[in-house]
Amino acid sequence: MPDSFQVYSGGDPADIVVIVSGLASWNLRATWGDGWRSAGAEWKSWCKDQAFMVFYNGRPPASGNVRVCNG
Repeated sequence: MPDSFQVYSGGDPADIVVIVSGLASWNLRATWGDGWRSAGAEWKSWCKDQAFMVFYNGRPPASGNVRVCNG
């Protein structure tokens, strides 16, 4: 099982929205990218929920990308 995944916006992998780590240990942690830290709590909660759904069901939304890292 990978330990983390990243969600980035658009086609630029440098624009990371959120990195979710701790998947292997179930000690989940979300780290927000520079341009996204000031987003509202409601939006962050929605975004994190969407990211988890993509990770668990394997289908990214039409407007986003997910990169899974193992290590």
